[in-house]
Amino acid sequence: MKSIEGFYSIEVNGYDWGCAVDKVIVTLNEKIDNIAIDSFEVEETKKAGNFEKVTIANFKRKILDAYLVKDEKKTNEPSNQFALILNVSPTEGNPIFFNYQTMFNGWSHPYKLSIKAINKLYSNQKEVSVNISQDMRGISTCADEFNIANYDAKDGVSYQYAYYNAKDDSDTLLVWLHGMGEGGCVDTDPLVTVLANKVTALIKDLQKVCPINVVVPQCSTYWMDEDGNMSNLLPGKGLRMKGYKSYYTKSLIEFIDYYKDKIQAKKVILAGCSNGGYMTMLLALKYPHKFDAIIPICEALKDECITDEKLVQIKDLPMYFVYADNDPIVVPSLHAKKTIERLKALNANNLYVSVTDNVIDTSGKYFDENNQPYQYSGHWSWIYFFNDQCNANGKKVFDFINDIAKR
Repeated sequence: MKSIEGFYSIEVNGYDWGCAVDKVIVTLNEKIDNIAIDSFEVEETKKAGNFEKVTIANFKRKILDAYLVKDEKKTNEPSNQFALILNVSPTEGNPIFFNYQTMFNGWSHPYKLSIKAINKLYSNQKEVSVNISQDMRGISTCADEFNIANYDAKDGVSYQYAYYNAKDDSDTLLVWLHGMGEGGCVDTDPLVTVLANKVTALIKDLQKVCPINVVVPQCSTYWMDEDGNMSNLLPGKGLRMKGYKSYYTKSLIEFIDYYKDKIQAKKVILAGCSNGGYMTMLLALKYPHKFDAIIPICEALKDECITDEKLVQIKDLPMYFVYADNDPIVVPSLHAKKTIERLKALNANNLYVSVTDNVIDTSGKYFDENNQPYQYSGHWSWIYFFNDQCNANGKKVFDFINDIAKR
């Protein structure tokens, strides 16, 4: 029996929980006549683990569709390429690994697929065997429209960053500040920062509402790092903050000023989640006149750290807060909820607040064992932000951004 050899590449797309490998393209050295959904089986090998240890594990991947490909399109003619569409879910298919020891996300090394033929295949009407290398040859992602660059600040801090220039003219810059997991410098890059949450919505769905420039700086540790050495991170116990500061405050505002000047933007909107929400609040309070609006999402700056004098300085700044009441990581009553109450008492006149009871799947695709909508951690309220499902007295968050951009 003749043997046909092949290799594969993967496609990574964004979802509410982050990203997943949902499509595989296999290239063979000869054409095959046809393919069926049960022609192959796929097994995924990648990192897995918990607070105790990191292991390498194998996972069976469910194939939803299979078809021959010619010139990047589905075909019924014999071809030396075929596509496998794989099932994904909040617990299936993610090539990014969250390391519980470091608390950072990174590309899983290894990450590979074993693609084995389990039913008969034919080439020129003759049965053949197909052997596909487990070494991945290529990867494309939904974040590939982002460009990647570096910036070295005067104090020695270096930033890798992803950026996107609006296709239509825009004088507004949206700065996205990631959560803790998207920082770091091991097995990571700005694409991890973009893919670990659905930041691609800012260059896709948001652009339909409001053409806007986007920049995503990646912190080499995490925004709530007080000394740059991660000394306030206690493994398994989280962060222990001594006060109201970040090692990255000066370098980050320097970078934002640099990038604003570079693209000649006139307005800056600052948005961020969790650690990034902390930094959003910190920068706004320290540099209140630098920003035209802020969007703190499950922000982690404790209200007790904010003085009345600082809060008065931002009371007229357009603000759009987002959080879920059942957030177990950043308890709202100690953070955003209390700060919002104080802002209201100051008659803040551009204040919007979107609060949900919890964070659940709203796509209708993912369910728990009781056939109820899949429930994410209450901390993950950024999911509603990226899906433009926030509602602050009828004002959606993308419309809020558009209002600022049109000023």
